[in-house]
Amino acid sequence: RLGLPNFIQEIFTGTPEPAMNITAFCGGLPTIFEGVGTDQIDECQWSFGDGFSATTPNAEHTYPIPPPGTTQDYFVTLRITNRCGLDVLLSETITISGPPPNPTFVPPGQQPTVCNGPLTLQALPANDPTFTYLWSTGETTFSVQVDRQQIIGVTITNAAGCTSFGDLLIADNRPVVE
Repeated sequence: RLGLPNFIQEIFTGTPEPAMNITAFCGGLPTIFEGVGTDQIDECQWSFGDGFSATTPNAEHTYPIPPPGTTQDYFVTLRITNRCGLDVLLSETITISGPPPNPTFVPPGQQPTVCNGPLTLQALPANDPTFTYLWSTGETTFSVQVDRQQIIGVTITNAAGCTSFGDLLIADNRPVVE
C-alpha cells in the first residue's frame, strides 16, 4: 500500500497580543482577573492595587466592601515576561462598588400595616435611576402596593451588579370580626 503517512496539521494563527480582562466589581465578592500572554512560557505577576498580588495568569481577588452607595478605585497591573525577552506591563484603574443601601420600605414613623387600606412600600432610601428592583411579588418598580398581611422582600441591584436585600412583615392589625 502506498500513500502519505498520517500527520497532524496545525495552522499558525499568529501570536496573540498580551492582554488582561477583569470582571466582577463588587466589594466582598471575588473579582476575576484573566491574563493573556503570547506563549505558554509566559509568566504573570498581578498587583491588585491594595497590597495583594498573584503569580498565575488567572486569579481571583476579593476587595473590601466600600460603605453602601460608595466606590473605591484600585490601580491594577499585570506584568507578563518570558525568557525570550518579553516584558510587558499592562495597567487599568478599576472601581469596586459597595452594595446599594438596604431598603427601609416605609418613611420614618409610618407602621407597615394594612389597617386602613392598601399600603405603598418603597425601596427607600433613594429612587436612584441606576438601580433595578426585584420584589418578591415579581414586580420590578421602585414601589409596590400591598393589601394583605404578608412577608415581602426586595432585591436592589446597582449599575456594578452589587445587590442588597431586605424583607418586611406587613401586619393586618384589624380586629377579627366573628
